[in-house]
Amino acid sequence: MVYYSFKKSKSGERPLHKRRHFRTIAKHVFDENRNIVQKKSLGEIFLFVKIYFIEEFFETVHPQIKNPYVLITHNGDTTVDDKLAQNVDEKNIRWYAQNVNIDHPKITPIPIGLENLDYYNTG
Repeated sequence: MVYYSFKKSKSGERPLHKRRHFRTIAKHVFDENRNIVQKKSLGEIFLFVKIYFIEEFFETVHPQIKNPYVLITHNGDTTVDDKLAQNVDEKNIRWYAQNVNIDHPKITPIPIGLENLDYYNTG
């Protein structure tokens, strides 16, 4: 099982579970900017995909990846269900996701967290 421990801030406190922190765990990101990996570095272990782009990721990027990786999806309301889980294969070490509504040995739910400051709406 893969564990991640948030780094302590300068004040010595660990940050709350903010959506941005899940994203910073990964070296490579696939989102509206499509700034994923170069082919030469597809072996990195942590990949973050904004959940709204998960189907595109599984169709276009996942087939190119040769080494096992940990997938983190967040920042959206898309539900991880049986249909999406069909994409999990031997390359997926673990998939951490919000809005998980299935039991799957490789998919682990993560908290929704606090509002992303990029989309700050609630005051």
